[in-house]
Amino acid sequence: MNSANTSKKTTPWHAMLLNGIYKYGVFVVIFFAFATRLPQLLSENLFLDGDECIVGLMAKHFAEGKAIPWFFYGQSYGFSMVEVFSIRLFYAVFGVNDIAVKLAMLTLWIVGVLFFHKTLKHFETERNKWAPLLITLAFVCMPSLAIWSMKARGGYLTAFLLTSIVIYIISTKPLTKHPFLALLVGLMIVFIYQSQPLWLAGLLPIIGYFTFINVRLKTVALQLLGILMGVMFFSVIKSGLSQFCSPSVVSFTNFNAETLRSIPSFVFGHLTGSYIYSQLIPSAISTRLAAFFYTVLLFATFLVLGARWFKKSSIHPLSFILALSVIANLGYLMLLGEGNYRYLLPLSGYIFLMFFFVYGRSMHQRWVNLTTCLLIVIGSIALYYFKNVSDVAQSSILAMKETLYAEKVHYVFCQSGLIQWQLDFYSNEEIIARYNTRVDRYPEYIQRVNKAFFDPNTDTGVIGHADSELADESEEVITIDYNYFLYKNPSRSILEKRGFEF
Repeated sequence: MNSANTSKKTTPWHAMLLNGIYKYGVFVVIFFAFATRLPQLLSENLFLDGDECIVGLMAKHFAEGKAIPWFFYGQSYGFSMVEVFSIRLFYAVFGVNDIAVKLAMLTLWIVGVLFFHKTLKHFETERNKWAPLLITLAFVCMPSLAIWSMKARGGYLTAFLLTSIVIYIISTKPLTKHPFLALLVGLMIVFIYQSQPLWLAGLLPIIGYFTFINVRLKTVALQLLGILMGVMFFSVIKSGLSQFCSPSVVSFTNFNAETLRSIPSFVFGHLTGSYIYSQLIPSAISTRLAAFFYTVLLFATFLVLGARWFKKSSIHPLSFILALSVIANLGYLMLLGEGNYRYLLPLSGYIFLMFFFVYGRSMHQRWVNLTTCLLIVIGSIALYYFKNVSDVAQSSILAMKETLYAEKVHYVFCQSGLIQWQLDFYSNEEIIARYNTRVDRYPEYIQRVNKAFFDPNTDTGVIGHADSELADESEEVITIDYNYFLYKNPSRSILEKRGFEF
């Protein structure tokens, strides 16, 4: 007998590797999501901004049993309990620090990405079985999500997570028949609205589509019941909440041709992920390249869909529904005007869902997959350089903390509304700082600093940007990191002159 005929054929190593990657795609996504954020996590520039410090303090107060902070302090919007609870769990392992906050947020984001991946897998075709994994990895590498995938900002990651779960449930037919899940979908819609309603602009067309194609009165009734339960729940927990911050964001005066023309540049700015509020910050070439490519591809996709519609080509109807979701996200820019770039955070998820149905299921699988792999490489390089993004005041804030410790000043009047929270958090509340208004997000800090000020046996101080005016008032001004000052035991007249209210 010929031994060549009896020996088993061996599978090439590269084929085994590819089969393993495909089979264990979930673990590949988890590994990739964590690995691409590792440079930021290990960077010396890792530092929480003022708003993140508020969420970190909320989790600390929750762990200490001081409060149940359902919403971002000082607001009746921005449902934050999911983030607070997650951070509290990580505090138990890592202690109260910025790494715990970042890892907690990254965990929430990764769970949302896994549901995103599961949704794509549900629509996987034999034509291109690699599309769900590759498009998910490209989504993970979006520069727009580099920082915000780990940012605790009162509801943003909660909205992303719940939106991913809702889309997965309503798009998976066996799950839509389950009464509990139908009720849960309705409940989560309200939670998304209370967390960050911007996600609903893109979600509602998707819900409407699946409700239309899977018409079941029982399911719709249960979803409506879930919505009613959610509304009742929030009406109870919102009673008596502080209204310290209640900005007016939407304005119909922004609905004009100039705002419309600015949308492409605004989209590009958002997709770089390199911004602070409404101000762009310098970014790596790879970041700008990825953002430029996605901006062009986004608007080109609308032309592709239009051409396919005109030629009556075969295309999944969800392609058009998701295009409507993207347009809805772009559309509210007409009402927000020159808002913060973060207002477009829901956009990336809907873009990649649209890309999957437009390109991931097409006949040109080789070109689609090669292009997606190229985007993964460019995105990975871009994410690496986000380790260089830093808070310009980081060294000054840490220097402030050490100076206050050295001067034995633990109660300070702070002239910066954001640095106030960073001092509170990074000192683990050994330093208590208050801002100049008599009412703030967390009134206890104002009360404690005021009490210390009127106690003759307790040292207090005022901190702010260095200026010659105060330096002329006293020789006791201590300069901190060349940019800030500390003036110990200021008089009430000096504090009031500098805008502090009692």
